[in-house]
Amino acid sequence: MTPRQPTGAMSVQRGLRGCMSNDLNSQRPAHAIGPMQRSCCGIRDRLQIAALTVAMGLGCYCVAQYQAMGNARRARRIGIRIQRAALQEAYLYADMLRHTAMAGGVDAEGSALTLRAAGTHCWAIELLARTQPLVLCAGAWREGMPMHGVVVRKYGGTSVAGALRLARIASAAQRRQLSRRRAVVVASAMSGETNRLVNALRRTVREPEPIAADAVVCTGEQVTIGLLSAALWERCVSNAALTGWQVPIVTNGAHTRSLISSVGTRRLYTVLRVSAATMVAGFQGVDERGYSSTLGRGGSDTTAAALSSVLRSPCLIYTDVPGVCTGDPRLVPSARVILRISYEEMCELAGFGSRVVHDRSLTLQGRSAVGMSVLSSSSGTCNNEKLRTSIFFNLGRLMHMDRPQATSVSYRRCRAYVYVRALGGGEVILTLGALCGEKIELLWCQHDGSRGVRAAMTSPAASAPGLEGALCHLRCSTRLRRSQCDAASCDVSTVGLGIRYAQVACSIALPMLRSAHAIATSEIRITLCLKERDLRSAVVRMHYACLHGDWRRGLAD
Repeated sequence: MTPRQPTGAMSVQRGLRGCMSNDLNSQRPAHAIGPMQRSCCGIRDRLQIAALTVAMGLGCYCVAQYQAMGNARRARRIGIRIQRAALQEAYLYADMLRHTAMAGGVDAEGSALTLRAAGTHCWAIELLARTQPLVLCAGAWREGMPMHGVVVRKYGGTSVAGALRLARIASAAQRRQLSRRRAVVVASAMSGETNRLVNALRRTVREPEPIAADAVVCTGEQVTIGLLSAALWERCVSNAALTGWQVPIVTNGAHTRSLISSVGTRRLYTVLRVSAATMVAGFQGVDERGYSSTLGRGGSDTTAAALSSVLRSPCLIYTDVPGVCTGDPRLVPSARVILRISYEEMCELAGFGSRVVHDRSLTLQGRSAVGMSVLSSSSGTCNNEKLRTSIFFNLGRLMHMDRPQATSVSYRRCRAYVYVRALGGGEVILTLGALCGEKIELLWCQHDGSRGVRAAMTSPAASAPGLEGALCHLRCSTRLRRSQCDAASCDVSTVGLGIRYAQVACSIALPMLRSAHAIATSEIRITLCLKERDLRSAVVRMHYACLHGDWRRGLAD
C-alpha cells in the first residue's frame, strides 16, 4: 500500500531516503499496476528523478526552516531558492510525463492518475501539487486548481516567417512555462502566404465568391498554428491549436471584412486548464450559418484584442519593430521608441497612418480597458521585453494638460484631396450624399455667407476615379461652383496631448501653408494635407519641431 504523506522535517528526511529506491513499484505487486501506468513505464526513470528532485527541494526547505531557528528569515530565503531550483527540474520531467501519456492516448485526467499511482514517491508530487499547483503540467490536477491569469501574445506575419523564427517562439514559450501565467498565442499567416493564396485564387477564378475566398485565405493562419504547435510539442510544452470556428469566434457582416459579434469562452477555459499554451488562428471566425469568414485588414490584431477582452488579460503585440516610434525610422533616423502612450493618442496614430496596431483592435481593447503593449518579436524571444510601448487608458489624467506634448508623427500616402465650393448648403449636402459610397473623411466645412459653402475632404487614391465621376455629374445637375480632386496627395499628422492650443498649432502649421491643401485640428491631433512630393520634408520638419523641444527653430531652418 502507498504510505501516508509524511509531515515535519524528520518525515521529509524519511521521504528523501525512500526516493532513493531503484524501482518505482517496489511496494506494489505487478497485478496492481494499472494500464495507464504500464503505458508510461518507459519513462519511470524520469519520474523517479522528478520525484527525487521535488523531495530534495522540499526537504532542504523544511530542514533549513526548522534547524536555523536563530535566523528564520534568512533560512526561509535560502530554502525558497533551493526549492525553486528543484521545482524547475521537476516541472520539466513532469511535463515530459504528461506529453508521453497524451501521445499514448491518455488524457489529462489519466495523466493525473498515473502520477497518483507512481508508488512510493507519489507523496512528494502530491505535496508539490498542493503547494505549487502550476508547477506541475497544466490540467494534471483538476480539483481545487485555480485559473490564474492569462496573457495573450500576438505574432505577426514577419515574426512567424520561416522555421527559424517559429523555433525561437517555441523556445521562448519553453522558458516561460514556469511562470504563473498561461499563454494564448494568436498567430498570423507567414509573411507573403496570404498574398500567395489570393493570387492562386485569382488565377483560378477572376471574381470568386466571398465565401469561397474566405475558405481559401483562412488556411494560412491554420498552417502557422499547426507548425507552431509541433514546435512546442517537440520542446515538451503542452499546447492545443484552435481555429476560428473551434473557439468559436462568431462574426457577422459581409465576408472578407466581417465583424466580431461574440467569442465563446467555454472551450478556451477548458483548453487553458489542460495546456500551458493555446494557439488560436487569427484573422478568421465563423458566421451564424457555420461558414468560415475573415476579418479583413488587421484581422489578427482584432482577434487578439477580442480574446484579451473576453479573458480580461493583457495583450502583447509582437512585430518586427521594437514598438511605436516617434516617427518612421525610414524617413527620420532620429526617431525613438515611445515607452508610454495614451489610448487616445494610439487611436489617432492608428487611424492616420501608423501601421503598428490596427484601429479596430484598439476599439475592442478600449471597451474592456485591458492593457496592451507593442514590442519586437526578436527582443521578446531573447527574454528582453523591457523595450516596449505600453498603452495606458488613464495616461491623460496623469499628464499636465496645460503643457502641450507631442508624441509621434505619422503619415498616409496615396490620398486623394477633394475640394468643393457651392452657392448653398443644399448642394454640399447633395455632394456629400453622392460621395458616401466612397471612403471619404471630411476635413472641414465652412459657410461664407453670400459666397456659399466650402468643404474639403480626403479619400484613398484608389477612389479618385469614382470621386471625379460623381463630381462631374454634380457639376452638370446642381449649382456646384467649383470642385477639385487631386489624387497625388498625402496627409501628415502630429499627435500629442493638448496639442490643439493655438500657439503650438500655429507654430507648426503656418510655415507649411504654402505647400498644404488644408489643415485640420482636434484635441490631440494636427493634420496637414499636402502634395505627396513634399511628404518626406514635411515629416522631417514636423518631427524636429515637435519632438526636440523647440517649436519654432526647426521650422525656420
